[in-house]
Amino acid sequence: MPTPEPLIIPGCETLLPLTTAKSLFSPATEVLGDTDSVPIIGDELSEVETAISDASITKNCIWGIPNSDGFFSLTIADINDTDAANLKAALLSSGYLGATSGGATALELSAENKIGTIATTHYLVGDLWISVTGTSLDFTTDIADRALDEIRTANPTRSY
Repeated sequence: MPTPEPLIIPGCETLLPLTTAKSLFSPATEVLGDTDSVPIIGDELSEVETAISDASITKNCIWGIPNSDGFFSLTIADINDTDAANLKAALLSSGYLGATSGGATALELSAENKIGTIATTHYLVGDLWISVTGTSLDFTTDIADRALDEIRTANPTRSY
């Protein structure tokens, strides 16, 4: 079996152009972060921290409205089989609902906090992990779908 070419993760502007982010979220939306590393937040599941630590390539994008609590984020990383299985199990045991179709797993959770609704969608597809946090599951799934399409375009020799 031939070795696939290295995973290419496009930049945030390609994954979700600012004009699209503005039309989906708010006309006042700006890019608040675009890095090739993913910060580990203290309240993350240990399996999330492990997957981030083990990733060899990552992209973290944040869009939002400056000086407000309105934002959404997109994280993409490569993931090994063990980390993917552990992450899936941990997310399911912490309340995420999941479905697998054609080798792709989608896991989603929506909850209320003191600011409003927070929703997270995770996609696990082969050696790819996409995570989107935003204001609704419809929104996070839309962003994850768009990002997956861009990953597919950037990696034509891979089967995502």
